[in-house]
Amino acid sequence: ASAPKTRVRLQDGAFTAENPESPFLEYPFKVLSSGNISEYTTDRRLWQAGRADYSTDAGGFLGVRFTAEPPFVLVCGCDDEPRLRELCNFRTALAAQNETLAHWRDALSVVEIQTPLPALDRLFNGWLPCQVLACRLMGRSSVYQSGGAIGFRDQLQDAVNLLALDSALAKSQLLEACRHQYLEGDVMHWWHPLENLSRGVRTRCSDDLLWLPWALCEYAEKTGDLALCAVPAPFLRSSPLAPDEHDRYEPAVPADESAPVLEHARRALDTVLTRGVGAHGLLLFGGGDWNDGMDKAGAQGRGESVWLSWFFSHTAHRFATLLRRLGSADDDAQRFDDAAAKIGTAAGAAWDGGWYLRGWHDDGSALGSAQNTYCQIDLIS
Repeated sequence: ASAPKTRVRLQDGAFTAENPESPFLEYPFKVLSSGNISEYTTDRRLWQAGRADYSTDAGGFLGVRFTAEPPFVLVCGCDDEPRLRELCNFRTALAAQNETLAHWRDALSVVEIQTPLPALDRLFNGWLPCQVLACRLMGRSSVYQSGGAIGFRDQLQDAVNLLALDSALAKSQLLEACRHQYLEGDVMHWWHPLENLSRGVRTRCSDDLLWLPWALCEYAEKTGDLALCAVPAPFLRSSPLAPDEHDRYEPAVPADESAPVLEHARRALDTVLTRGVGAHGLLLFGGGDWNDGMDKAGAQGRGESVWLSWFFSHTAHRFATLLRRLGSADDDAQRFDDAAAKIGTAAGAAWDGGWYLRGWHDDGSALGSAQNTYCQIDLIS
């Protein structure tokens, strides 16, 4: 949408693309090469017509023809220009490529499988872990998350599912999640980690905050590292959403108050309980429960979610176990066990004859029923 505002300029053999709406104005995109520029244009129509009129107008498009003897090196990125110019040297570029390949071989060879399905082995032994690391955690540029933001639930899931490869990823993401939890216990749905101050969105999504205690339990169980529970992390502060606010995009301003990771997780569970349950004893949908597309099912504060109730029950039971493992007061652990059992029982009563309901709308009508025209079965685990 902002491509028409992009400006491209050529100086000393380097193309620079700048957009006044970019949050990273200090890091413009650059294109350099080991060859000489023979012709170029920023007009897509001219390029498609086979013409290049040395135009550096707007458009967010750049077509270039180079003349060079092989090997040819093309360098694109937002790094400092001197570093990018270094990479235009073939030997430097080759050394960097070999270093990168060695890094990925080391990172992806920690766990390998051998099964009767060679295709599955190829997927697991390199391709899928590489996609999660590079695309989901580093680039944050997957099909359903193409904006580079960190999703509270998204990257916790991704990092935790790589525990067998590198537990440091999950530890880092847990601390990052804690730093994006509000004093009230709810969390930023997503945020861009900008250099000076992150900016993200505060929403009414009902499940985001639950992924924090879930991820902490997974991490503690799989690694045995209980020390993380005591590491302090600050909260965020801002005015809670007003009754008529669906969400709010805002800076992530740290509060003066910090608390151990364990307390962040406890506050998340307590916040869910404070929001209460609906007519069927199930937790409320809020602004969507893992499926953001169901943001209207409970917009009026009465819609109930079967999945959210199951997820809470599962997580609260595990958190109670973690509390006992840490030697916390048993009455606190029992409180979560009791809540998990009560809400889990309510979710178990949502059987529709052939499968479970997905929930209930604000008006009391069922969602995910055999009687529904749409969304009879929502394939969610």
